[in-house]
Amino acid sequence: MSYQTPYPTDLPGLDEARLLAIQARIVEALPDLNAALNRDGQTPLTFTEAQVVLGDPETVTRSLLCVTGGGRHEGLDAEIEGAFLPRSDRSGFRVRFFTPLHVYIGPKDLLTEDPLRYAQTRELALARICDHLRKRVFNSQQGAVLPLASQELTTAPDFDTLNDGHIAQITKGRAAKGPGATLAVYAATLLHVGWIA
Repeated sequence: MSYQTPYPTDLPGLDEARLLAIQARIVEALPDLNAALNRDGQTPLTFTEAQVVLGDPETVTRSLLCVTGGGRHEGLDAEIEGAFLPRSDRSGFRVRFFTPLHVYIGPKDLLTEDPLRYAQTRELALARICDHLRKRVFNSQQGAVLPLASQELTTAPDFDTLNDGHIAQITKGRAAKGPGATLAVYAATLLHVGWIA
């Protein structure tokens, strides 16, 4: 059966498009993150594009920035509401996406012989990464609007847009990773929220 709706199969849908756009925005800002992490020698950590990944791996061996859907941590991925009538295939709905961004400090990254110094460098690194993602990347005028590669609610040549995007919540602690969840990894989760209408 073929569905005759204006949902293009040659482009990503809203869900996929917002994940890819958020990942791209983080990668785009890596030079500023690395400058903040290495400004004074207290958190000597450098992220590459390969460390900004989609999904939340079971095992973390190095520091990662992970972009996920609602996922197993928070659960809720999207809320869809009817915004107005009449509805069509391209209008009448508002979609609010919740995108957790997981920050993991690799167990061997920032390692020192002094356990108190090790704890301090990981704590400072998490603070600097969270500040960067919150203020420089998303809770800024430039970060509030993300163009997407989807056309669910628009028609060519236009594309969908994730609006009023911002970090709404930050939690920190340790994440259970590795075989049998036996490895505790310093972690933070930033919840990104945005609307598509």
